[in-house]
Amino acid sequence: MRPAHRPLQSQCHSGQHWLRVYQSGGGRPTAEVVAWLRQHGIRSYATTPAATGLYTNMNFSGPSAIVMGTEATGLSDEWLAAADAQIKIPMAGYIDSLNVSTCTAIMTFEAVRQRGGQI
Repeated sequence: MRPAHRPLQSQCHSGQHWLRVYQSGGGRPTAEVVAWLRQHGIRSYATTPAATGLYTNMNFSGPSAIVMGTEATGLSDEWLAAADAQIKIPMAGYIDSLNVSTCTAIMTFEAVRQRGGQI
């Protein structure tokens, strides 16, 4: 069976040397991707503005999958239910969301910070 994900090598030229970026989908059901993550001991963190857990309170020191949705629709209900935790970046004022690249950078920075700068 082929992996439930595919690398995004063309979209992370410099980061591909130290960060594994995967895109799920390609017809693969969310449950299959989640099963693969669990089989490999990887905790999944679903990002959503509706979460109660702050990203800074999560433990990213072990193998972690930070799951990002699209800017238009976010993550599916299936992903939100299947993830080990739902997390958010706190917002203030009139801002209720950030673009997905900014959120990814913030989440990745936090994981690296928690690992003492080690990927």
